[in-house]
Amino acid sequence: MNTVLYKTIIITCFIFCLTLTPAYGKDFNWSRWKGPQQNGISAESEWNPKALKKPLKINWETNVGSGYSNVAIKDNYLYTMGYNAYKKQNVIYCLNLKTSKVIWEYSYSSSAGKYEGPKCSPVISEGLVYTLSQDGDFMCHQAKDGTLVWKKQIIKEFKAKNMTWQLSSSVLIEGDLAIINACSSGVALNKKTGDIIWKSDPGMGNYATPVSFKFNNKTYLAIYGNKHLYAVEVKTGKIKWSYPWETTYSIIAADPFIYGNKIFISTGYNNGCALIDISKGKPKTLWRNTNLSTHFSTAVILDDFIYGIDGNAGSNAQLKCLDLKDGSERWSQKIGFANMMSANGYLIILNEKGSLYIVKADPNAYQEISQKDNILKRTCWTAPVLCRSTLYLRNNKGDIVSLDVSK
Repeated sequence: MNTVLYKTIIITCFIFCLTLTPAYGKDFNWSRWKGPQQNGISAESEWNPKALKKPLKINWETNVGSGYSNVAIKDNYLYTMGYNAYKKQNVIYCLNLKTSKVIWEYSYSSSAGKYEGPKCSPVISEGLVYTLSQDGDFMCHQAKDGTLVWKKQIIKEFKAKNMTWQLSSSVLIEGDLAIINACSSGVALNKKTGDIIWKSDPGMGNYATPVSFKFNNKTYLAIYGNKHLYAVEVKTGKIKWSYPWETTYSIIAADPFIYGNKIFISTGYNNGCALIDISKGKPKTLWRNTNLSTHFSTAVILDDFIYGIDGNAGSNAQLKCLDLKDGSERWSQKIGFANMMSANGYLIILNEKGSLYIVKADPNAYQEISQKDNILKRTCWTAPVLCRSTLYLRNNKGDIVSLDVSK
C-alpha cells in the first residue's frame, strides 16, 4: 500500500474514533461547586434526557446524615457532608462512586443549626478536599484518606459573623487560594497550608458562593456582602467596585452568574433580578425587574436566555424563561420550588417534593422531555448533579440516590 495513503487512512480512522468519544471523556469530574465552569452548566452530552420515561435504573442508595451539602466527584470517588444528630457531629464522607461504600469519613463536633446539617459542598483540588461547616470550621483534608491537613475557625479567628441560617458558602479554589464568603467581603487562605493571604473586615457576608471572573487580565471575585455585590481582586482582597443590592432579611443565597462582560443577579422574597454591565470596570445597570426572584436556586443563562426558579422554598414556585436582552418574560410553568442545573441544552430540575424534570431549554415554550414523581421523600433543596451519565439526587435527611441516565 502507498505510504501516503496508509498514513491518510490511519489519521482518518483516528479522527473518526475521536468523534465517537463521549464529550465528558474518561476524566470528566464534578469536583467543584456548580461544576467545572462554576455555573451549574455541564458540557456532557452522552446521557439520555428521555430516561425518566422508562423504569428508573438505580445504581445505589445510601444515607450520609442530615444537611444540604451537594456531591463532589473526582475520578472514582464521591465526597459529601452530613450531620449525625445522635453524636452531634458533622461528617465528611468519601464514597466509592460505583458502590457508595465508605472509603473514609471524618467527624467533628458541630451544632445542628437551623435547618439541620451543613449547607456547604466539598471541593476537590490537587488531591485535597475543602469544606466549610455551618459553625465556621474551614478545613482541608487529604482526598485519598481523609487526613486533616489544616483547619481554621473562621468565626473565632477572623471575627466573621454567622448568619441566621449559618454559613453556607462552598469553597472557591482559585490558583493557590481557598476562598469563602465570610467576614464583610471574603477570606482567602493558602490552599495547601491554611495561611492567611487576605481577609476582609470583620462582619457578615452572605450565603452565596463567590464566583471568579477576568477583567483586564486580572482575576476578580463576584462576592455578595451583606448589602452589596463586590468585585474583589483575588490576589489582594482589594475591592474594585461595589453594587448595592439590599434584600429582605439580608438573604442573598443564589450565586451571581457571569455571562461574558455581564453579571446576572437574582434573589428571593420578590426582590427580583438585574443584569449589570461590567465591561467598563464599573457596574452599570442594564435592567432590573421582579420577573424572576430566585431564593437559593441559581439560574442559568443559555444562548442569551435566562432560566430560573421564581419563588421561595415552600411556595408554588414557577420555572421561568427571561430574555437576557431586557428581562422580559418569555414563559413560565408551575413545578413547585426546585433546584436545577443544565447539560447539553437541557434543564435538569429536582423540586422540593422529590420530583425530577428534564426540560428542553427553549425560549419559545416550556418543553418537558421526561419527568418522574417522588424519586426521593422528605425535602429536596439540593441541586441535582449529572456526571458521566449518572444523576445524583439528595434530600435534607441525607438520602442520596445514584440514577443511571445513560443512552
